[in-house]
Amino acid sequence: MLIRHGMVYLVARLGAGVLNLMTILLYTNLLSTDQYGRYALLLAAIGIINNIATGWLGEGVLRFASSHGATATLLRTVWKLQALVLSLASLVTVVMIVYAPTTEWKFLIGVGIGILWLQSTFDIRQFLFRARLRPDKFLQANLVRSVLTPIVGWGAISLGLGAVGAAIGYLAGLLASSVLIRSEQTPNRGTDLGSGEFRARQLLEYGVPLSLNSLMLQVVHLSDRFLIALLLGESAAGVYAAAYDLTQQTIALFLRATANASVPLIFKAALENEQKRLESYLRENLALLLTIGIAGIALFWEVVPALVSRLIGAAYRESLPLLMPIVAAATVAVGLRTHHFLLPLMIKEKTVLAVPASFVAMLTNVLANLWLIPRIGLLGAALATLMGYAVLLVITGLQTRRLMPTIQSSTDVVSIFVVGVLFAMVLRALPAENEWQSLRNGLLGGILYLTGLFALNVAGWRENVWRWIKAQHRR
Repeated sequence: MLIRHGMVYLVARLGAGVLNLMTILLYTNLLSTDQYGRYALLLAAIGIINNIATGWLGEGVLRFASSHGATATLLRTVWKLQALVLSLASLVTVVMIVYAPTTEWKFLIGVGIGILWLQSTFDIRQFLFRARLRPDKFLQANLVRSVLTPIVGWGAISLGLGAVGAAIGYLAGLLASSVLIRSEQTPNRGTDLGSGEFRARQLLEYGVPLSLNSLMLQVVHLSDRFLIALLLGESAAGVYAAAYDLTQQTIALFLRATANASVPLIFKAALENEQKRLESYLRENLALLLTIGIAGIALFWEVVPALVSRLIGAAYRESLPLLMPIVAAATVAVGLRTHHFLLPLMIKEKTVLAVPASFVAMLTNVLANLWLIPRIGLLGAALATLMGYAVLLVITGLQTRRLMPTIQSSTDVVSIFVVGVLFAMVLRALPAENEWQSLRNGLLGGILYLTGLFALNVAGWRENVWRWIKAQHRR
């Protein structure tokens, strides 16, 4: 069930993800590194503010909408809290416009306020679709946003608006998506489940630790861009952001597809005390995340840089082979922590325990950035991110093993790592003198990689396939 459900979400996100990656490639050819750097810094700042202000509300929707049949009271409380928090954040942001260093930055901040409101609403509704197991609505919202963003952005940049034009494109995509969701997804006005005040307290108790956790994770994820801009300039921040986003968004696309399918099912099994089903879902979830993650690291080490260099702007190419494999490893580390090892804290509603691990990771990342960026530049920022996420993964794994066994089969983990190392060695050994050979190597290595996992019966996949084939044959 998990694999079948995950494939639906994978298809839902694949189209939107490809369009998002095409948008990055388009903008690197339309914008100078300075302009792309300012655009990336704006989105980074919005991401931090959005996660602090309302990210915890989305997590609350996912947690509590999964456990109740009617969600009217929950959603009413969520929208009220969102309006209150974002209004305060917007007032502070308006004051920042006065002190913006340039006219372009004043316009960017003004557009950014609109993006903040729409991004928050979009994210909360995406959590609701996940809780209700509605990948069709999830697909519609993502595709509309991803299609409109580059079209409007390209038009605005062509008019000479530069980074502001790219921001306007992002705003337009979110606005169109929000209209679609509002017209097709009306909250269930079922039986009232309790007072709004009680629901608000539940959200706060569950969500505030997650909000602090999100803040510190956003610092690990995005602080390097601000430090690069401060120490090396906005142009360097643009080069780094392009390489980072291409890598991170590609791998995260597949990791999130698995999580979108697995997390609601894991929560449901836990709430219904179905221990065997819970263990099965946890085993498959970790196996899928590791399979995707290790393949991603190998491909971004040996295959992807050669392919992307033909498409990305010339000013951004030199950094790809250096940054991509490190960013890939960092993305896998935080993906494993977020989509698997953190789940016991969420199920047991002990999310406050996530804060210390995130604080240590944030501190590690910031100190490493301050030490490494002046010495080895962009490579130092990528290494600092990997260090922060690795520390986060180890601490979270040690915390949650006391609450719930998160590694159901050590044999699966070892098998995936062994096959993954062989996959990387094959890619390294094969000749790759041009992008076509690199593509061939990736396809051949991928076939061998999946064949090895199937042969070793990781997560019982081989047995499940044979069982399905026999069932079809009997029909």
